[in-house]
Amino acid sequence: MQKKRCPKSHENEQGFSLLEVMICLFLLAVVATALSHAIGRSAAAVNLLEQRYYSRLTAHNVAAELFLKKQSVSEGETHGISIMGDQHFNWNIHTQKVSDSGLLRTEIQIHYPQNKEKTFNLNVFYGGLSAE
Repeated sequence: MQKKRCPKSHENEQGFSLLEVMICLFLLAVVATALSHAIGRSAAAVNLLEQRYYSRLTAHNVAAELFLKKQSVSEGETHGISIMGDQHFNWNIHTQKVSDSGLLRTEIQIHYPQNKEKTFNLNVFYGGLSAE
């Protein structure tokens, strides 16, 4: 008696072919590359947001210090450095008369040391009409 043989069955095939493994590795590499770029952009965006936040805080602190000083704010330009969140920020203050009423416009510009462009700008007005 002769055994009947099934025509070419898949019983002997086990695992994936080399081509299937190579395609899978290629797709995995593409996804990993895209993911690493997205994470890098996200980290850069968080760093920029932190820098802007601290720049804004620094500008408001400089304005508050000017207001709390009992000295009068005078026309001209002043500059200095403030530390906020372990970062150094350069600031410039430009003060000019707005009108004959005694109102002074004070512009506070904050610069991040690694970035020559201003990162934040704040305008504050001091003085005003005095009753005589």
